[in-house]
This record gives sequence, C-alpha cells and structure tokens, in this order.
Amino acid sequence: MNNPSYLQLSSLLRFERIAVQCPDIPSADSLAAAWGLLRFFQAAGKTVRLFHVGTRESLSPNIREMLIQLELPLEHDPAASAWSGLLFGVSGGTGALSLVQATETILAGNHMPDGPLPPRHDIRPYLSCCSTLVWRMLEQIFH
Repeated sequence: MNNPSYLQLSSLLRFERIAVQCPDIPSADSLAAAWGLLRFFQAAGKTVRLFHVGTRESLSPNIREMLIQLELPLEHDPAASAWSGLLFGVSGGTGALSLVQATETILAGNHMPDGPLPPRHDIRPYLSCCSTLVWRMLEQIFH
C-alpha cells in the first residue's frame, strides 16, 4: 500500500475517536505531522487524542516550545496499551514508534519502522520528512 493514492484522509472521517501517536521520543517533524492531522480531524468535529508512549517524558527545550507555540496537547502515556478507535501513527525521524493496539491502525511516515507494518500504511522514504507526507495528504483534499 505504498501508493500514495491509497491512503485518503477523508476516508478516515467515519471514526469518531481518533488518536495520533508520535514516536516514543517525539521529533519536531513528527509533531508537525501530528499538528496537521490534529487540526484536520478537529475541524471535522472528531475527538482527537495526541500522545506518545516513550519511557521518559523529557523533551528538549525546542520541542517544549513547539508544543506551546502550536498549542499541541501532547500527552505522555507510557502505560498506554490500547485505543478504541482509529490510531494514526506518525513515523517522522528515525526514532522508535511503539504502536499501541487499536480498533484500526494506520501508519504514515518517511522511514520504514523497525517492526512490522500494519495493513494500512503509507510510507514514502523518498520524502525528507513525515510532515511533508501529511501536507500532501491534506493537499489531496483541498485541491
């Protein structure tokens, strides 16, 4: 399913509860991708949760400032193990992404993850960042 036309954001609007999961140690790229998804789903009236499950909460000062400036409600939840609804994992950067179990899982990114891919994924390694992938998904809807 590496064909970009397969993953259409509009097809995911059937879910009422959506979680966007960032890598265990969120990068600026993964947060920018998560921000785009968060705003898209919120504009569609969906309940959206943004989180990461890394074992440590410590984030760099730049990442903390990014969270403030973009008003990103990123939660640190190392105990998360399941989500009832759509889980949209963003794989920006080369950091680990320990996806939790979900009703349906989507993975999008610009790096191949270390573990197995979920059945629905959109990995485009030719892109320099995951946020560009999300931007292109949004462009398909609004152009």
